[in-house]
Amino acid sequence: MKGQKWSKEVREKISKSVKECHKRIPNYGMKNKKHTAETKRKIGDANRNRPSKRKGKTYEEIYGKERTLEEINKRREKKIGQKRTKIQRIKMSKAHLKTNEPVQLDLVNYIRGSREMKIWRTKVFKRDNYTCQNCGIKSGCGKAVILNAHHIKMFIDILRLNKIKTENDAFSCKELWDINNGITLCLKCHNKTKNGRKN
Repeated sequence: MKGQKWSKEVREKISKSVKECHKRIPNYGMKNKKHTAETKRKIGDANRNRPSKRKGKTYEEIYGKERTLEEINKRREKKIGQKRTKIQRIKMSKAHLKTNEPVQLDLVNYIRGSREMKIWRTKVFKRDNYTCQNCGIKSGCGKAVILNAHHIKMFIDILRLNKIKTENDAFSCKELWDINNGITLCLKCHNKTKNGRKN
């Protein structure tokens, strides 16, 4: 039971049974203990020849050879501390933003945290009476609801189509601060609009 306190007798019984298990089974509970070299080898062999979940075949059946321990260690060494090139980062940024031109993320974060954005957000909330326009939920009666002001036309698309490169360009763009392009959504409904995007 949650929050239940065991009596002294019960605690002593549990302690005795655990100690007996430790005497009977040498590796009972692996806390502060390490696998032996032989155990590690057995686990490795089992993992290397384990059937693939997707294809139902072993590694050897798929690739025509068995994975050696040297190959596994080489792949691990490559991945540890691996840094992506500038070209890779740009490609990832394009794929993430779903645009042809990468937008400077520093500029995006600056605009999102600006005073003008807070004013725009407040205007959208006031117009919608601090109520989610999708599910109709509202703060009150001891219930706190996190609200977001969502851009109907995507924020990133506005920056890209208006070719906004600096803060001055952003603050002079009327489309970005149009409250008719904003809608109040609760956090749950807002997350449904993102489709895997973070911005």
